[in-house]
Amino acid sequence: MDNYTFPGYLWHRLPIILIFVNSYLVYRILVSTQLTHVFVQKALLKSHGDIKKILLYILVSGAVLSFFIPNAVTVLILLPILKQIDQQKNSDHTPKITTALALSAIYGANIGGMGSLVGSPANLILIGALDLLGGEQRIPITFLNWFLWSIPLVVLFLSCAYAVLRFFTIPSGIKRWECQVDEHEQLSHRQKKALRLFLSFILFWSLHSLCQHCFIFYERYQSVISIFFIVFFFISVFLSPSVLPLKQLVRGGPIRGLMVMMIFVCFMVLVRCLKLDHWGADQLNSILPDNTPPVVLVFWITSISILLTEFLSNTIVSTAMFPIVYQTGLINHINPILL
Repeated sequence: MDNYTFPGYLWHRLPIILIFVNSYLVYRILVSTQLTHVFVQKALLKSHGDIKKILLYILVSGAVLSFFIPNAVTVLILLPILKQIDQQKNSDHTPKITTALALSAIYGANIGGMGSLVGSPANLILIGALDLLGGEQRIPITFLNWFLWSIPLVVLFLSCAYAVLRFFTIPSGIKRWECQVDEHEQLSHRQKKALRLFLSFILFWSLHSLCQHCFIFYERYQSVISIFFIVFFFISVFLSPSVLPLKQLVRGGPIRGLMVMMIFVCFMVLVRCLKLDHWGADQLNSILPDNTPPVVLVFWITSISILLTEFLSNTIVSTAMFPIVYQTGLINHINPILL
């Protein structure tokens, strides 16, 4: 960041900001056209009443949706379908699976939230924090290379979550759950257009990431190209047939979320100016053994983060920890991005 003036830095980082703007618009489109409901219903129809498959499809559906829409919204999308499944056995003596259904949605939404760069607003703060603390120490983070480590991690956690659901939440004696999920009609023109826009979002930003890695000259033009795509995307959204009413876009604006993010950014700058990150790193290192191996240090950082998130919001904890673990990484000669 030291190599840029503030306007120059914003221009340099404009593509990553536009990714989050674009992802918000995609989220509103998916919810407005109910493509998310269609996706979940089609997944559940493949279960054919097998309770194990039902839980698996809910788990995976929640994870996939949370790649691009907020976790809480994902759970709200799944709730009506879960209620429909659960109430179909309300009149007989078969044990209910309310707990298993609810946990499958919650596990899937939370695990999927870390599956993509746009899955959490804290990721945007992370990139800004790394720039503020020292961009030369940073491995470039892009829309595409985030998937390279996150997808295997998400698959691992989904496997663990499914094992918990499979062996600990299904009541004994249930082998098959004959449930009926309303089959969705064929996609409307609005939904087909929304699907095309969603695919164009994935394709463009993936190609954008590839070009960043493969072509040195691309960095000079990346902001202009990103602006052209966003303009094209906005025009396509509101051209007939419009896939998102303008009222929904305005009313659904994340004003509160943006204010919270601004507070976190100011907090990061304050910590940097007062050198509280150095003090925090020194305090952390004082309780660690000498010559701490990287694996042990990662274990400590992870344990502290888990403990703090039992009492505080994930975003607050991660934002407060960014500068401390960055300095800790430098002191212990470990790439800060790992921490």
